[in-house]
Amino acid sequence: SYEGIVVRFCDTISYIGRDIEDAILLKFINRSDIPENCREVLGDTNRKIMNILIKDLIDFSFENEEGYIGYSDEIFKALKELKQFNYDYIYSRRDLFIKDNSGKTFMEKLRDKFNLIFEFSLKDLEMENHESPIFKDHMEYIDDRDFSKYYKKYKEQDKLSWIVRDYIAGMSDSYFKEISERVKK
Repeated sequence: SYEGIVVRFCDTISYIGRDIEDAILLKFINRSDIPENCREVLGDTNRKIMNILIKDLIDFSFENEEGYIGYSDEIFKALKELKQFNYDYIYSRRDLFIKDNSGKTFMEKLRDKFNLIFEFSLKDLEMENHESPIFKDHMEYIDDRDFSKYYKKYKEQDKLSWIVRDYIAGMSDSYFKEISERVKK
């Protein structure tokens, strides 16, 4: 369906530049590592990449005579090159699985942070600590400060872990980092 096609394009638009920004933040790559053609055609920031991809997708999809949903050739080629760059330099990094001085890999440390946040958040739910991040930053928005629907339903079913799962799944990278720093204190 056309909706399914658009969703796939939107998925790529949402992650391709964001993953580069995250990799730069984690010092996996430098902005100058992005292939020159990609920087020239698509830009070198998430905002620029998203802007170019969205505009080109709309323009090309409305203007081509065949009625295709897609990108112009120039944008498509640059995007294909950028995807390959991401696979080679971000997604396929072997050093994420090599132990460092602490005896743990990056992925093990990340898993430990997830587990720590999960345990603290579950404990806060069980103790009904309304001052905790899961209540203040998640529950209050879901239930509009009325915990009778969402919270009580899962508590009665002994499924508070599902609330924690949803809470963690909705975290931005920066919020995850902030909360992991808070809970380890």
